[in-house]
Amino acid sequence: AWSTIERCLAAQAPSISATLRPPAQTHVLRDTACRALRYMRAIHDGQELTFDRCWVNGDQQGVRENVDGAWLGMFGGYSAYDHVVCSRMHPHGLARQIQREIRGASD
Repeated sequence: AWSTIERCLAAQAPSISATLRPPAQTHVLRDTACRALRYMRAIHDGQELTFDRCWVNGDQQGVRENVDGAWLGMFGGYSAYDHVVCSRMHPHGLARQIQREIRGASD
């Protein structure tokens, strides 16, 4: 299935294809409880987006300059009224950081 996805992205969305990261390290795979996610990360540990890197580092100027890159999610998205969604595959480290921030905000 991944080879089909990779071929389609390379042919139809090369800018998204270029964001795919290499496989996750063994310890990341070992610590990933969800089997489907573990299989995905064994092939690509998410996407590397400049927008995300700037956001994580608190680089507001970089976020503004790279906002178009936020829409390179490989799982698509939608917009309705003032609600916009773009689904991308975050690398393990970024996903963990976002999870900690969300949990911290709800405490």
